[in-house]
Amino acid sequence: MSDHPTSDARPEGVKAGATAERERTKAVTASEHYAGREAAALLMLSTTDMTAVEVCDVLSALPAASAAHGSTLASRGGTGLWGITVVQQQSTLSINSSEIYTSRQQATR
Repeated sequence: MSDHPTSDARPEGVKAGATAERERTKAVTASEHYAGREAAALLMLSTTDMTAVEVCDVLSALPAASAAHGSTLASRGGTGLWGITVVQQQSTLSINSSEIYTSRQQATR
């Protein structure tokens, strides 16, 4: 341990960041909007700095996968219900932010 006042700051910051990330993930996966939209949720959680509330807002604007489509898109490959293209377990998500914004505005009225 060093006498420098910031010597413990980095480990404490890493621990706090990891805890916050776990809480963010738990909040999204426990959301009513998670089921049927798992691929989109996990993509947003792993590639953005969106808050849990923001991720859930986007998920609520996406259609849930039907039983026929399932949520195993990553294991099959191809283009899915939400415009997610999966190639060898890597995906890209196309989100129309103006549609989401409009839907959020209408929901708050």
